[in-house]
Amino acid sequence: MELYFDIDLCVGCHACELACALQNHGEKRINIEVFGGLFPLSGVCRQCENSPCVQVCPKEAIKRTGDAVKINENLCIGCRSCSIACPFGNIDFLESRRVSVKCDECLGRLKEGERPPCARVCPTGALRFCEYEEMEKVASTAKRRREMVGPRIFAWRPK
Repeated sequence: MELYFDIDLCVGCHACELACALQNHGEKRINIEVFGGLFPLSGVCRQCENSPCVQVCPKEAIKRTGDAVKINENLCIGCRSCSIACPFGNIDFLESRRVSVKCDECLGRLKEGERPPCARVCPTGALRFCEYEEMEKVASTAKRRREMVGPRIFAWRPK
């Protein structure tokens, strides 16, 4: 199971950000930005297969664990190399604790079968925690057929 984002369904309500912050003791790990009031962009980590953040971390504080890429905050030295290496800009630096943080899909904090809080509260289903096939089915049967346009991102493309 993975976290997917459907651009066409996002209304920019930021409920996912609030749920994320509540799950993470006031520190949100995702950002939804709406450009010009029209175009939402997900700031959810794509959990890249060959993660640049993992490759550049000088202290090996970032590792792939199953389907998720996680930061061990106890090993993080706050160099921000991971933030620079992330092609999606989804790694934040917390000045208060001098560590990097990112979405890890709450995998270590969820019971079996549960969805991450961000996906659970999304009123439109723009964020979904599911298998790829389920997301593809939802996207292909919508009024405006959508397809994968980036890692874990679905959107409508005019023909």
